[in-house]
Amino acid sequence: FYTIGIEICLNGAPVGPGGNNDPITKGEEYDKWYAETFTPAMENAAVLLTETQLSVSEIARKTGFSDAFYFGQSFRKVFGVSPTQYRKK
Repeated sequence: FYTIGIEICLNGAPVGPGGNNDPITKGEEYDKWYAETFTPAMENAAVLLTETQLSVSEIARKTGFSDAFYFGQSFRKVFGVSPTQYRKK
């Protein structure tokens, strides 16, 4: 994990290949997308959860997720806890 400035986090990042939550297939394209887009989006979300009072829905939107429920599921897969639980730690 690396530290990212809040101003970068607030700009948001597209989550899917088209700048949304479109699914993509496994393979080289997926690996590149995961490393370059998804992982930084989750790291940005973690920073926003700990350093701001933004709602989980607002953080989901700012990190490129159009659906807060999907964001929560994705966050839990990466960090092992829900965004709300992460914020309380």
